[in-house]
Amino acid sequence: MGRPLPRFLALAFFLMVSVTAHAQTPKLVHSRSLATARETGNNFRIQYGGSMGTGTLASNLLTLRITYPHGSSVSSISDNKSSTYILGVSADSGSGGWVTSLYYVTGASAGITQITVSFSASVSDWHGAVQEYSGVAVSSPGDGTCSSSTTTPANVQCSAAIQTGSNGDLIVASTMAVGGLGSRLCGTTSSSMVPGTGFMLDAADTYCSDADEEFVQTSSGAIAPSFTISGNTSTYNIVAMAFKAASGAGTTPTGMYILHQQHLQISEGSNTQVSYFVSSGNLVVASLDVGSTNSGGNIVTIDTCTPSNTWTKRTPSGTDMPQILFIPSVAASTNLRCTVHSGQPTDTGIIVIYDVVGAASSPEDIDSAGVFASGTSLTNLPDITPTTQSGIAFAAENTGTGPSTAVGSGFLWDNTPYTGETDQGQLNNGDGWQHFFYTKTSQIAFSWTQADSASTMQAFAIAFKAGPATPKPAPPTNLKVTSVQ
Repeated sequence: MGRPLPRFLALAFFLMVSVTAHAQTPKLVHSRSLATARETGNNFRIQYGGSMGTGTLASNLLTLRITYPHGSSVSSISDNKSSTYILGVSADSGSGGWVTSLYYVTGASAGITQITVSFSASVSDWHGAVQEYSGVAVSSPGDGTCSSSTTTPANVQCSAAIQTGSNGDLIVASTMAVGGLGSRLCGTTSSSMVPGTGFMLDAADTYCSDADEEFVQTSSGAIAPSFTISGNTSTYNIVAMAFKAASGAGTTPTGMYILHQQHLQISEGSNTQVSYFVSSGNLVVASLDVGSTNSGGNIVTIDTCTPSNTWTKRTPSGTDMPQILFIPSVAASTNLRCTVHSGQPTDTGIIVIYDVVGAASSPEDIDSAGVFASGTSLTNLPDITPTTQSGIAFAAENTGTGPSTAVGSGFLWDNTPYTGETDQGQLNNGDGWQHFFYTKTSQIAFSWTQADSASTMQAFAIAFKAGPATPKPAPPTNLKVTSVQ
């Protein structure tokens, strides 16, 4: 039998094992993917509530992935914390095409709540996605990039693999259809968008044919991010970047929070499409600007899903009232996809999807009444009083001529305003969405500001309860170091 370790070596071994067991892997904190515009604009302001309603969490990695017309240039990217946005990698499909770029912020300040992207001149269309990660090095995190513009959608991948030099890297990649569209990005609808082997989807939109994916590479070496797209033959841009992991870096959310938030357009060319509802939590909420009794005939439903899940629909009585659908205790899948039907596809609608972590197993607390009013500044539209402390309330509004331009202080506005915006734009802004994190059972009063005081707005809200808090293990209280003679 071997001799026991000296006490100081035993303690060192214990601490080494403890640190190894708690080493942090890069982890998604929040993902937000935007639908695109359909008219000339500039100075796009991304409202970023982040996972917990307070914007970015301290010292995380923030990535911004944007697609815009070839020939345009990004004149500035700024936010409310004066962050520096570094261009990591880009792909350009050439004259008459589009540029896809990946920017990032290292060790982001807590509380980035608005990101403004400005171009050298107004652009006819654009697309954006923001992802936030913890567990990534806050200094010089880059560990390789790759990109390509390819005409082979069945296997969209970089022209050369990334050669990483560190173990545990976070690999992120984005793709978007950019060919044969003229001055518009969306319209080459795909039937499916599959991430590369081992990768997970953060977002996917079959109407605009864009997707974001991520993967943690255990051991360093060659890695080739890819997507498999079916249903169209467009040219695709792909950009990808590796980021070094760092144990203990950044901040992860706790309690009830939003992991994925995605804005999906409903196809103008068809009354049926397959849409992805990326879910890693236990509640998925789909908030629609169009309801079950629309005067224009645009009745939207969400039907058969793979894997199988059943949507619960809530919509108040009244013409043109929005509807909110949800799946409680969802069978989590970053590949959840459902058939969406639109009764009048020429009247394009938007679905805003929230993937919620930490909800109660029976999460629906209370629904508001359906309300409508006209004016510039509208209050209590609607109001709702939760019966249980702690949760998230979601509201949607449907305006006649719009657009909505702001919401009340402390509420998270989910629109993306821009210079040149009108009610006809397709960046969700003819109508409006917002959400609110609450910790008390006092009344929540949603308010809106809209550009046209004569426009009549219809609104509806639901409050969802948080689940029981998961107790954290208590730190050891009897560990002490004694000298060994």
